[in-house]
Amino acid sequence: MRLKWLWRYRTENDALWRKVIDAVHGSKRRWETFHCSSRFPGTWTRLVKFGYRLRTQGISFINMIRGVVGNGTMVKFWIDPWLTSEPLKTVFPTLFRLEANKWCTVADRISVDNRHCAIQWRWKKYPATILEVEELIECHRLVSAVHLNGNEDSWAWNQGSSDGYSVKDARKWLKAVLAIVLFPTSTKATDYVVGDGSGWTLGIDYQAWANSKTFKVGDNLVFDYPQGVHNVFQVDGNAYTNCIIPPPSKAHTSGHDIIGLSSPGKAWFICGVNEHCATFNQKLAIDVEA
Repeated sequence: MRLKWLWRYRTENDALWRKVIDAVHGSKRRWETFHCSSRFPGTWTRLVKFGYRLRTQGISFINMIRGVVGNGTMVKFWIDPWLTSEPLKTVFPTLFRLEANKWCTVADRISVDNRHCAIQWRWKKYPATILEVEELIECHRLVSAVHLNGNEDSWAWNQGSSDGYSVKDARKWLKAVLAIVLFPTSTKATDYVVGDGSGWTLGIDYQAWANSKTFKVGDNLVFDYPQGVHNVFQVDGNAYTNCIIPPPSKAHTSGHDIIGLSSPGKAWFICGVNEHCATFNQKLAIDVEA
C-alpha cells in the first residue's frame, strides 16, 4: 500500500531514501509536515498531495500520523500534529505568523524546571491584538497540560488498537472514506460544512456564509474545528443575541459535530468557549425551509 511510505517517512529519520526526499523537496520557507515541492511533480509529490486530500471526519490521512511527545526534541511544536488533529499552525494561524522560529520543537517551547513545565514563547512581535491575545490564551491552555519526560518522541497512527501503522488499520480507515463517498445516507439531504474550508473558528463572518445557502429540513450542519479549542451549542434567539452559554452538558465537543435540521424556522448556534461568541462573534443563525 503506497500510503505506508508516508508512515515510513515519518518514522525512518536516518533512512537514505528520506534524506534524498528532504534534499530534493525540502525548503525552510514551506512549513509542512511532509516536504513536497511542486517543482518536482513526481511520485512523491503526488503521494503527499493525495495524503492531504484523503479525509474522513475532517481529518486527512497525513494528520492521522501524530506525534507522541516524550522529551520533545523531535516533534515540531507548530508544524507537526500532536496536541490536536491539526498542527498548531493551523489551529492558531495568527500566533504562528508571530513565531520567530517556525521550525521549533516542542522542547524549544516547553522546558522542565524543578519537575514543572514552563512555556517559553519567542515572538517576532508580542501578541497585542484581540485575536492574537485570544489565540495565545487558548494555546497556553492547551499546552500547559503537557508534561515532558525522558522518553524519546515517537509517532502513532491515530487509528486502530496499536500505536504503530498497519495496512489493516489503514484499510479500515479507507473503507470509512469510501462509505461516505459511495453510500451517502440520503440522496436529498445536503451536508453543509459551516464556514466551508475555514471551518468553525474565529474571525469568520458566518452570516455572510449562510446568506448564500438554502437550508431545508433534513439537511445537516457540519461543524469542523480542533477538538478542545471550540464547541457548539444550539440555542434560542435570546441566547444567540446575548451570547448566553447553556450548561456544559448541552455542548457538542467532538470537533466534527453533525447537527441535523429537523424542523422549519430559525435555528441558532454559538461557540461557548470563553468569549468566542460575545467578543469574536462566533455564532450562526439560519432559516430552515420545509
